[in-house]
Amino acid sequence: MSGTLSRRLISAFLLFHLVAGGASLFKKTAPGAAVRSITAPYERTFGIWQSWGMFGPSPPKGSSWMKAAGLTPDGRELALQPLVGELSLDRVEIHYDRVRKIERNMFDKKNHRLREATAQWLCRRSAEAGEPLVSVRMWKEQVRTPTPQQRQDPEHDVVRKVSSLQTVACP
Repeated sequence: MSGTLSRRLISAFLLFHLVAGGASLFKKTAPGAAVRSITAPYERTFGIWQSWGMFGPSPPKGSSWMKAAGLTPDGRELALQPLVGELSLDRVEIHYDRVRKIERNMFDKKNHRLREATAQWLCRRSAEAGEPLVSVRMWKEQVRTPTPQQRQDPEHDVVRKVSSLQTVACP
């Protein structure tokens, strides 16, 4: 009897785990989102929502970084150095270092608080350097990774502004 019960419990757990993984995989579909509303606490607890896109089937198709500019009280705009800043186009950067990962987390539209905290830090750092700011504006830039056929094409080094992230008022 106990062997049958334990097999059923293990089978139920395995089935729930597979359903949670499927819901995470298909989170952008209506059925996946519906199931994920139930399995989300389980996914967060055990980290099954995590993925690592460095390898196939879909490796990153570009490198992105955050840019920031501060507005001074007299109306000038200053370029600010955010956490990491722009990548060098003539070399490969490690995609998964800790600071760059924090910066990439700011690209998510839901991470208002992380961007606000970074903007407040940029405000304090600029004020300490003698340049008080009124606000900080942040945006995402990207350069696409060329395919092997495009490597000789100078167009692949074009840096594009991908999206505006947020403007935060300084205290």
